[in-house]
Amino acid sequence: MSDVQKLGDLRLKIDSLDDKLLQLLIERADVSAEIGSIKKSLQKEIFDRNRESIIFEKLESKCRALNIDFEYIKNIWDIILNKSHEIQIDGRK
Repeated sequence: MSDVQKLGDLRLKIDSLDDKLLQLLIERADVSAEIGSIKKSLQKEIFDRNRESIIFEKLESKCRALNIDFEYIKNIWDIILNKSHEIQIDGRK
């Protein structure tokens, strides 16, 4: 297989992974909206510092175990969590 063919195959794989990531982000947004509704009915705060600390501790541990740059993953999760807060507040994805 030539390098051009390999590049094409790898790009197809990236496209497939991007589709999966998008679907997972949509599913996560749906769950965040449900959580927001429940928090509102329980009159709980949207932002839960303890929960987010736990999330980041787990991520950091997994990144160390998998030898992945935690700062890279943390930056992505910061964006995801910020959007989750927005979704929980106003219910829009």
